[in-house]
Amino acid sequence: SVQAADVGRCRAVAIDVGDVLRCYRKSLGGHLDEGFSSWQGLELVATHFLELGQAIVGVVPERHARSLPKDLQAAMSDVVFAPAGLSEELLAKVAAAESCHILSNRETDTFAQAAAGQVRFAFS
Repeated sequence: SVQAADVGRCRAVAIDVGDVLRCYRKSLGGHLDEGFSSWQGLELVATHFLELGQAIVGVVPERHARSLPKDLQAAMSDVVFAPAGLSEELLAKVAAAESCHILSNRETDTFAQAAAGQVRFAFS
């Protein structure tokens, strides 16, 4: 399951997909057993926010574009593919444009400067 701070009245949440994949792998001890994939972490996050009635805007690193499952892509109201190294800046821009929070555990000043708030999450 996933735990995330309340995002309040925001209609949407901008998801740092690269960070979600990394954190999910880390929560599994770095081992993805047969039948598990990093995308299951994103599925848990997406389900969590969709059940709260919030739209999802996924900011996906370009290197993951081909492997993004179609059902997850369809569940998102929008998907933005980020060129290498630009995920943080793009997340801040997307969040500002959508007036939503950023779901990410990254420690960065980029999010602090964004108008939107940062929401942290954990898997259990």
